Amino acid sequence: MTAISDSDAGFGSEAGSTALVQSNQANSGITVVTSQTVTLPHGVAQGNLLVASVMCGSNAQAISAPAGWTQAVINQPAGAAAIEAAIWYAVVTAGMAGQTSWTFATGSPVSMAVVMSEFYSPYGWLPNPLDQVSQGGTQPFSSTSTSIDSGTTPFTEQPLELCIACLVYKGAGQAYNGIAKGFSIVQDSPGGGNSLTELFLVSTVSWSANAKYQLWGFPVYWAGCIATFMPNVPIPVSSRDSGTGSDSSLLTALAADLDAGTGTDIAVAAGSYLYVTDSDAGTGTEAQSLPLPLLVQSADYGYGSDTGGIASMTRPPLTALPIFEGFSLSRVAVLGGGYGSGEYGSGEYGSVGGTESVQLFGAQSIAITPTVTSSAMKSDDWDIGVWLALTKADVTVTNGFMSWAAISRLSGVAVASSGASPSDYYGLPLWTQYQHNTPAVPIAFRMSSRDSRSGTRTLDFVLYRVQLSVLNYTGLVYKNGLGVSYAGTVLLSSTDEAGNALPYLEIGRIVSSPGSLTGTLGPLALQGV
Repeated sequence: MTAISDSDAGFGSEAGSTALVQSNQANSGITVVTSQTVTLPHGVAQGNLLVASVMCGSNAQAISAPAGWTQAVINQPAGAAAIEAAIWYAVVTAGMAGQTSWTFATGSPVSMAVVMSEFYSPYGWLPNPLDQVSQGGTQPFSSTSTSIDSGTTPFTEQPLELCIACLVYKGAGQAYNGIAKGFSIVQDSPGGGNSLTELFLVSTVSWSANAKYQLWGFPVYWAGCIATFMPNVPIPVSSRDSGTGSDSSLLTALAADLDAGTGTDIAVAAGSYLYVTDSDAGTGTEAQSLPLPLLVQSADYGYGSDTGGIASMTRPPLTALPIFEGFSLSRVAVLGGGYGSGEYGSGEYGSVGGTESVQLFGAQSIAITPTVTSSAMKSDDWDIGVWLALTKADVTVTNGFMSWAAISRLSGVAVASSGASPSDYYGLPLWTQYQHNTPAVPIAFRMSSRDSRSGTRTLDFVLYRVQLSVLNYTGLVYKNGLGVSYAGTVLLSSTDEAGNALPYLEIGRIVSSPGSLTGTLGPLALQGV
């Protein structure tokens, strides 16, 4: 049994986060098929959770899945609905690792859609992670509506559960709003025949899960369902000794000491869990002989020994919630090679892909502003929906120092010099006609940070393709300092700063790393993710 030390004086524990790794969708449209294959952009990782939301244009179809998949829930509304929703799941085994495609089949031709997603948890997933399920639209006689609902589950067994909702409706995709608070869209699969949306949420508390949204168009037949999945999260340990003892937590539980420590106590079930409490003031030892993980609770203020009688799996250390704040800007640099591999040729500036090439010395401030275009969907004389698209971003780096080496290397204009230090002279063209039509470059900047528990962190921002523009000189005022501004346009990129292919066009990423990172930038964490 491996102990987890209570180092926070009994104030509780913190948990890591579940993250969406990748997703994709496939929809047969108006074509009826007996199977539908969906392919993810990358091979899946062992231990991750796969979830598939499946729609059929029939309310009486049995769905068959590939080996290793389990059906969590299916909703087949009664009456004339002629549509059904189902959620399937699988924990990636060694044999499935690296696979990208799966096929779901039906007994007869129908329209089909599948949204598949892969989720990572820092704790891994339980062998059978399914907890709660529910269905929406289960009334005896089906009816049309513009409100698509998943149904409401009973309370989840634990916090940090992953909630997946599958919402489907008849007809081509419609604009919608009013997504249930906290839920995010995994994928929309709007087909000419029927449409599907998969939503997800990771709850920090135990709750009763429900997802829904409101169509902006006309009422339709619909179906919905929802399922929650449990990561293998450590159970927090309560400290009764103000942190002076060792309070251990492994998994679910133990038994009660009923004989004042004179014998051996065997665990018995109490609801969903098993518990052990020390009721002999630490004079005896409480043991568990069943092949179950143990949870020990200390009631003797840390002076006795409360242990389990079997070996249990070591759990990851409790980590801080992913809530961070950033402080002072500490370093800005152009990275070499990201734009210079794959789609954009070979690396420049003599640096390895994704590592610092040119420091923009003495950076004082950075501003990043995205450009989003909108297109309105109209019905008669009013807007019924708005489609938003990110096209680019603008970035400005203001420096307190003028680094001629950086200006020269970014613009391609040489610095002229004469004489010997310290009596040397330097010259650089202020602006030339074409000096700023240079290749796009990756730019990264770093700032000090901390998490919600005041733990030291470092925040790194990296922009994958920055087309630099003409330099601006500011502060040319009596008794005011000179400022040099590097302005540029951040373009959407199909590769990251090191040339790794991305599943979607992206602007860049933000990375939070433990500790205080110093020195040159790169290679930064999570490349290619």
